[in-house]
Amino acid sequence: RNDLHSSLDFLKTRKLNNLFALWLDANKIVGTIPTEIGLCTDLASISISNGTLTGTIPTEIGHMKGLRRVWLYGNALTGTIPTEVTSLKKLEVFELHRNLLSGNVPQSVCDTIAVSNYTHKSLIVDCAKVVCEGCCTRCE
Repeated sequence: RNDLHSSLDFLKTRKLNNLFALWLDANKIVGTIPTEIGLCTDLASISISNGTLTGTIPTEIGHMKGLRRVWLYGNALTGTIPTEVTSLKKLEVFELHRNLLSGNVPQSVCDTIAVSNYTHKSLIVDCAKVVCEGCCTRCE
């Protein structure tokens, strides 16, 4: 935590394609997640929790084939979990609780996380608003 005040517009520069990890927890990250995030195909870990992100999770997240760990909890994200996350075959952590999301967690996401050997694997959503068919490791 470093009290950073920013948006994620820097991802639009398309110069961060080789980025491995993006951790901006507990900062004042405002605005939406740009669709250009899908160009960060080498990104293995993204953590932008306890911020002020708004809007939807872009469908382009499905292009991030190396993505293993996603922490986007504690924001104001809306809409549904995009079905494109089903192409994230290395997913080990998917924490989206304390947002304004609704709908379902795709079953293949549940299956991918369930077979992961990662010791700290997790799938956490607000189960009152997002259905996970009993595959969540924890409900908020």
